[in-house]
Amino acid sequence: MPKWLEWQGQGVSSGWRFLVHQRDGLGARLSSLINALALARRAGGTVELDWPPMTAGDPDTHAMGPVTEIFAPAFVERHRGPGAPKGLSGVAELGAVRDAIQSGRAPPQGVVAVRAHWRPIGHELPQFWTAQEYRALCRAAFDAIAFVPALEAARRKAAALPLPARAVGVHLRAGDVIYGDYRTDARMVTKAISYPVAEAIVAQERAARHAVILFGEDRAFMSHLAKRHAARPIADMVDLAGMSKLERAIFEITLMSRLHRLHAGQSAFAGTAALAGPVQLAPSNGGLEPDEIVSLIRTRLAAEAAAREVAISGRQTAFACRVALRFDRLSTAAKLEPGERLALIDLALRHDAFNARLHIVRAAHGYAEADPEAADAALAQAAVVAPSKELRVILRDAIQGHGDAAGPDLRAGLEAAAAAGRPMAAFVLAVLDTEKDRVLAASRAQVYLAGRPSHLACLDPHVGALAGTGQAPVE
Repeated sequence: MPKWLEWQGQGVSSGWRFLVHQRDGLGARLSSLINALALARRAGGTVELDWPPMTAGDPDTHAMGPVTEIFAPAFVERHRGPGAPKGLSGVAELGAVRDAIQSGRAPPQGVVAVRAHWRPIGHELPQFWTAQEYRALCRAAFDAIAFVPALEAARRKAAALPLPARAVGVHLRAGDVIYGDYRTDARMVTKAISYPVAEAIVAQERAARHAVILFGEDRAFMSHLAKRHAARPIADMVDLAGMSKLERAIFEITLMSRLHRLHAGQSAFAGTAALAGPVQLAPSNGGLEPDEIVSLIRTRLAAEAAAREVAISGRQTAFACRVALRFDRLSTAAKLEPGERLALIDLALRHDAFNARLHIVRAAHGYAEADPEAADAALAQAAVVAPSKELRVILRDAIQGHGDAAGPDLRAGLEAAAAAGRPMAAFVLAVLDTEKDRVLAASRAQVYLAGRPSHLACLDPHVGALAGTGQAPVE
């Protein structure tokens, strides 16, 4: 082993301070920590753990806790500093100090720390380390992280579990993306694999005679894959019932890191495993092109219309529709016809009627196809199922074109419809404009109040606040 890989905790200080500061889940935080430790060991520097409350995602669906519940006391003492500067003042991104690090210089004036990212950074410093050196440092860094005893036991258990030769893993993330709050955020569509694509991946790997191990929360779907393709859910290989969320997370990351190949969405959890061990991440969605993904999903959905799979939940179906809509936007091949897009939107809504994002996608389609009545009805449903603060965020993302909604179609349709006096278009624009132009928001709210349908009286408190005629409701 090269001398610089002999791990003895913090490296010899060169003035570089690498900060671990993430508000995401455990995977992103551990990946950031691994990168920080690798940088510090190679550059000669210190690592500082900052562990702010989780604000990205739903903490109830994630394995998360304070540092004292995750890391051993001595590890926390060694790496816990005064915390991130207010507003991250003086904290540089890696790209801004790349040349100084690669040339062995001290930190530039004004830089108090460098924030370590959770994504792989080997390619960002080609003069600093080779790809092989970076991966070796990351593996050593993961091994050097000292967890509390229960998590260390989970790591040892995963390291000792017998695995078939060249075993392949499929990470079927579901909880927050398919069943939780992330359903309304189109940018999260890439974090999970849709069930038609997942099944195609499993079938392909089994045809190549690879043992397939399934990780995830949707037990019914994993049971279906086990029966049809002889894949192995992790729960069939080891007793997970007695593990806490954190113990299971460390166990699964460690086990994933030992596999030959891992299929996953664009998830930091799977990325941590790829930093921690020799496992190779497979191309996203099995390497399928956008038009192939759309075709595969539509073919599977059509087959289920005649003989529905009991193992496939309605939310899984809705997610598959959203994935198809997203990749249709990205496809350079033949696009879906308007009627085909509408069929996917309506099928998703049938199985996820309280998803405000889907109603907004339906509205965008209505405006694009010159059907303002249908668009108004969809916007009304979005406003009913989402609090105004949440609705504002979803609308802003949709208009910016994130994911499966046609941003230009939606914005242009809203402006034209509001100018024509259509009440719901005026309402959603008022919700959006609240952040930047109270006067404009109030005038559009008055348009809504003058012509709103009677069944939307439940929105009056929100609109009254926008129009300056009432107080905003408690949310």
